[in-house]
Amino acid sequence: MLFGSLLPRSGRTPTSLMDLTGNNLRRLTDDPAGDTLANWAPNSQQLVFVSNRNNTNDIYIIDLDGRNLHQITNTALYEGHPSWSVDDLLVFTAGDYLGYTWEIYTMNLDGSNRQQLTDNTVTDWSPEWSPDGQQILFIRAASRADPAAIHIMDKDGSNQRPFYNTADYDWGARWSPDGQFVAFTIRIGDDNRIYQVNAAGLNPVLLTEQGSYPSWVTVP
Repeated sequence: MLFGSLLPRSGRTPTSLMDLTGNNLRRLTDDPAGDTLANWAPNSQQLVFVSNRNNTNDIYIIDLDGRNLHQITNTALYEGHPSWSVDDLLVFTAGDYLGYTWEIYTMNLDGSNRQQLTDNTVTDWSPEWSPDGQQILFIRAASRADPAAIHIMDKDGSNQRPFYNTADYDWGARWSPDGQFVAFTIRIGDDNRIYQVNAAGLNPVLLTEQGSYPSWVTVP
């Protein structure tokens, strides 16, 4: 299990791992800067995450044993929400954090071949690769005050379209490992609820009355 923590005394936000039983807790990052938004590689042997250790949010890759740390991006932009595809491409958010102007990009694991997929007057963030690497789920909103909706596009940025949209704030979409379902959060007033839809964005099912940040696990 991969998770982030907030250490009250130091303010650090290390990324850690533990078994599903809650045992074998180990910390992978422990930089004074904030390390957040970690995500698995398809081979489950590496992680991609975001750190502001250079006073700006950049993307890094690290092995599960905490070795071989590599900085992948180095720009003045806020870069976050990285997701790693089955064919070793990274999709991520980049833009002006305070200005709420974010777009979605892809790049190779070494940071080369950076391609901008969205370019508009709204804000796009939190991209997530489909298990087959052919589509990308993402969140779109006109402003911080407006409801967010889940959208989908092809891997090259084409065919952008709504996937699931309510009058509330829809966010945090995650594919099931077999690509048949998507779990996500709807914020209704002050409450967050987790829902599930099929791969076409249909047949919503309420999974929890409270909760957010859904994630899937493959059970042997």
